[in-house]
Amino acid sequence: AYLPFDNHSLDDRGPLRNRPLHNGSITFMSGVRGCALQINNLLYSFVRLDGLVLLGTSNQSYSITLWIRPYFQQNASIVHVSSNITGLGWCVSML
Repeated sequence: AYLPFDNHSLDDRGPLRNRPLHNGSITFMSGVRGCALQINNLLYSFVRLDGLVLLGTSNQSYSITLWIRPYFQQNASIVHVSSNITGLGWCVSML
């Protein structure tokens, strides 16, 4: 997956062409390079990307890269990976 947020879009420009889902209050703004996504309410806002079928499979490498600029500190996951769309099943909070 590759989500550059260019043209104020959540479109995946990677080979899978997944369509991320979002919930809550998000807005697009200028980033360090190109566009950025601002999540306005950390309790109820998120972007979810499904269909990463090889993530969590033995001997399949992956990387996650992102720039963040937190405005305040809160006990919340920045990247949460799960085998189930509910966030349950096997899961790990990476950041």
